[in-house]
Amino acid sequence: MTLNWEWKTDALIAGADNRDKDREDAPLRVLVAFDGDIASLSEAERKRFSRAKNLTGREIPYAVLMYIWTDQVPVGTLIPSAHTSRVKMLAVSSGSGDLGRWQSVRRNLADDYKKAYGADPGPVSGVAVMTDTDNTGTMAVGSYSNIRIDCEGR
Repeated sequence: MTLNWEWKTDALIAGADNRDKDREDAPLRVLVAFDGDIASLSEAERKRFSRAKNLTGREIPYAVLMYIWTDQVPVGTLIPSAHTSRVKMLAVSSGSGDLGRWQSVRRNLADDYKKAYGADPGPVSGVAVMTDTDNTGTMAVGSYSNIRIDCEGR
């Protein structure tokens, strides 16, 4: 199963660094949520899931892969979230070389999930996009197009 999309931004976020929870912003993110067996997680993670459900009234994803454009690490770098072990960021674009131009991205979801979590993924439960600057207090513009999941053999 592959995830395909195009994205574009005209500027990176000054001061952002996805390795630092206080500067964890990105001009472009594509997120993929996966289902899984919450009972297989540690007691601390199960408690986080329970608190989140109590606060929101909804189940949160078992795991999330977050594809990002960054300027702090090379393409292919896996960055664990500082907030939870159930979110992993993967740099798929880095630096300013392609600013202002549409980039096409194609990712093998199973391979990326195995790299991030060391296991086969559960079913995809959602796909989202996000441009965020809440930690740096700056501004960013991200454009996204043609997001699709292709299943082999279909």
